[in-house]
Amino acid sequence: SAILANSINLGHYFLYGEGSVPLLFTENETNNRGFYLEKSTDGQQFSTLAFIPGKINSSVKSYYQYPDADILAGNWYYYRLRTVDMVGRETLSEIRKARIDEKQRQLEILPNPASQFTRIIVPESGSRCTITVTDNQGKIIVQKNNQIITNGAYKLDIHHFAAGMYTIKLITASGIYTGKLVKE
Repeated sequence: SAILANSINLGHYFLYGEGSVPLLFTENETNNRGFYLEKSTDGQQFSTLAFIPGKINSSVKSYYQYPDADILAGNWYYYRLRTVDMVGRETLSEIRKARIDEKQRQLEILPNPASQFTRIIVPESGSRCTITVTDNQGKIIVQKNNQIITNGAYKLDIHHFAAGMYTIKLITASGIYTGKLVKE
């Protein structure tokens, strides 16, 4: 992790899935007004997608995310963060690159971060699926076969998960869906 000039210890930020969602967390924040999430198709010319307000001062890990719905499978996209402190000083993060696999679709996971339960939203209903949850080392935490998607959603009990980042993979007859979940 890098210590930024405006006293933000930026832990990591991640890119994943169709509808690529940059997700970041800070280890701590001092005088952090927030983050401008910027995107590029060539890695040179960036435009602002959104401003994500910071916690100003915080000594605990904080999670932020923003869904980018304007992407096409198979194309490369570049993201960076421009952090701004309370007096207007700005610092740029390193650039992250993402390419969305045409065969995978993004899961919507709500709430995210979550602590007890989360709902996995899939644009299908009545389908049978296999759900696999892996931790950040790739270890399978949960695998459920032959599950039924009801009203386009699946409720997942995560109360026994340790705090951290997890990958959820849902396979149906019509495709593979993936997403990231933060367990608080």
